[in-house]
Amino acid sequence: MDRRKSSRRAICGIAAVAAALWLPLVAGCRATEKLPGDLASCLNEAMKANAAHDIELERRVPEHAETLEGDAKDAAEVQRRLAVLDWKYHHRFDEARSRLLRGTKGGAEPARAWIALARMEQAREDHVAARGAATRTLETAGKDSERRDAGLAGARASVAEAAELRRGGEVGTTEALRRAFDDLYGRVTQEPGEQAPAHLLLRAALLLDRGDAALLAWRSYYHVAPGRPSPNAIAEASEELKRILTGWRGADVSPEKRIDLVKALADTRFFAEAELAALDPRADESVRQD
Repeated sequence: MDRRKSSRRAICGIAAVAAALWLPLVAGCRATEKLPGDLASCLNEAMKANAAHDIELERRVPEHAETLEGDAKDAAEVQRRLAVLDWKYHHRFDEARSRLLRGTKGGAEPARAWIALARMEQAREDHVAARGAATRTLETAGKDSERRDAGLAGARASVAEAAELRRGGEVGTTEALRRAFDDLYGRVTQEPGEQAPAHLLLRAALLLDRGDAALLAWRSYYHVAPGRPSPNAIAEASEELKRILTGWRGADVSPEKRIDLVKALADTRFFAEAELAALDPRADESVRQD
């Protein structure tokens, strides 16, 4: 037994020494890797690094790209990528904000910088700042895609703000939430099947006691057309939600029906939405205890 322990300790010691020698060599090799000489290729390499979860390379490539000249749009995207890395991985929010604000004033595609800023502020759960950045996006947007992204960013901030109020013991039906609901309802009605707006509409509809819209959003999220059968995995929950949400008026429903809603939402992996339905302060205490 002692001999085996000694052998294991010796092996571990050898491995530690090897790692100590090997890691600096690897780092040195990476540091001397030849990086692309143009902005477009740098952005392509950064995307590959992101897909491979190579954070170190993902940072090093755009930092190198900052030293290059090239297309103004590519240069602006480099700055946005660096800003996202600043806040997403290093929590350097002030640096990221400064970088993005410079992009809104002097860079190409300022609307994209505002959208990135809205994402960052939402990650910080500063819903007012996120909504403000989304509004500025609309003021500077030159493309339909930018306007759609801005509308979604603003809706995301308003829905998250209302959800936070609900978790704090309030009903959470704010005016900003109602405006977001109207925008999301129109979007999901016109373009069903897009998951992000459908998911947000489901949450907004539940907060506003709009059962009809919640059912529409749920069906859109799962690509279930009205009158068509649901996939087998969600067929039972689909029928249950249809029964519950048709004519739903949250303030007046029985505890049993609300519990059924919570369970049906959870069964289709909408756990946060199930929580919001259960935490409605107008609901009977038995709902939260079940």
